[in-house]
Amino acid sequence: MSRTGGATGSRATRSRRGFDLTVLLAVLLPLAFVGLLLLVQPDPEPPTSARPPSTDTLTRGTLVCPGAGSSSLLTTAGEGSGELQLRVGEQERAVPVEPGGVTAVETREPVVALGVDDLAPGLAGTTQGDASATACTPPRSEVWFTGVGAGARHSSVLELVNPDAGPATVDVLVHGREGLVEVPALRGLAVPGGGRSRVELATAVPRGDDLTLHVTTTRGRVAAHLLDTVDQLGAGAVSSEWLPAQSAPSTDNLLLGLPGGADGQGQRVLVLTNPGDDETRAALQLVTAEAAFTPEGVEEIVVPPGATVRVALNPLLRGIDLGDALGLRLTSGAPLTADLRSFIDGDLAHVVPADPVGSPTVTALPEGAQQLLLAAAEASTARVEPLDAQGDPLRSREVELAAGATAAVELPEGAVLVRVTPQGGSLVGSVLVGSPRLAVVPLLEPERESLVADVVPLAR
Repeated sequence: MSRTGGATGSRATRSRRGFDLTVLLAVLLPLAFVGLLLLVQPDPEPPTSARPPSTDTLTRGTLVCPGAGSSSLLTTAGEGSGELQLRVGEQERAVPVEPGGVTAVETREPVVALGVDDLAPGLAGTTQGDASATACTPPRSEVWFTGVGAGARHSSVLELVNPDAGPATVDVLVHGREGLVEVPALRGLAVPGGGRSRVELATAVPRGDDLTLHVTTTRGRVAAHLLDTVDQLGAGAVSSEWLPAQSAPSTDNLLLGLPGGADGQGQRVLVLTNPGDDETRAALQLVTAEAAFTPEGVEEIVVPPGATVRVALNPLLRGIDLGDALGLRLTSGAPLTADLRSFIDGDLAHVVPADPVGSPTVTALPEGAQQLLLAAAEASTARVEPLDAQGDPLRSREVELAAGATAAVELPEGAVLVRVTPQGGSLVGSVLVGSPRLAVVPLLEPERESLVADVVPLAR
């Protein structure tokens, strides 16, 4: 009995010892594995999205003046003086530029101006010649040209200039009377490095209605300009004018300037484009030095989705005193692009909405500049300094800008440059040219900063 009981107790003891070891291993092994994981630090997770780009002072500034002029007038709103590097056609040369001065480059070719370091911020210029006058612009990734022509009586040529050595590519969308117009030939337009491409719309998309072009650069950098021509086909004169670009559609389009005065003479046509998917309506107002108001009997303009609408203003404003009118304002429920096209005494002129200017800007004045028009969304002031050929101020003044109204400043004889400094808020403005050719040159915000992309590591 005793031997049997002893054997049984021994087996029980061994069984308990075996069980205890199993439990111990079951607890310790997971803990050891967790400890090893803690000792190994994995790489941090890469960002899932990039941050917006930051800004830095511009160190290489580019300005492009279109061809078909007789001279390009170059200046700067910055503080640096020195030499601009120019490319005119296939030739390269340097010209001096300084604040308060204007450098004229006599040529009918496009002019590409490059400012480096202190000369990069603030480049500005104006082209004048047979097609009157327009502002030189930096390359922009996206612009709109409203109310262009592609027929026998009204035709336009799109000029694309590539300021860089590498090739560039551009897509052009066309909006017509019925909406988007399919033009495969205007997709993927190649612009050679250091060269230009010209698109004659009457050949690329022959049509009789008014069109609007949405020009987008998909590769490289391109400056786009458009030369518009009206031909009365034997019944009168042929007139050409640059049609300025609008940077983006807007629900509030201010068209500053009524070329040829406001007496109703000649033909005035308003062209609107609705790039959206829904119909919208636009309210038309006349802008004076005191306020903007809707003339009695003028109804809202209906603009279908994707369509370009042409409105003859002469019948619409018949019987209305336009003596004090300085421009038009269009407010709409959806963003629109706009152009006021005037044909007066055989002379063509365009007015498009200008972008707000929030910092000091300069405009080289073309021959025949008569009046500076300024407007602001909120009450503010602006300092206006016309300068002569020696850079000396001529009748500088502080201009009070009432909210929603427009101020007209007569430009003194001998002024070759006007400097405008907003005080207390941004403004929009334009220079009205009366002779020898009608034109409206918008004030532009000079480029002073460049965007610096946010660089993130690639996920492994």
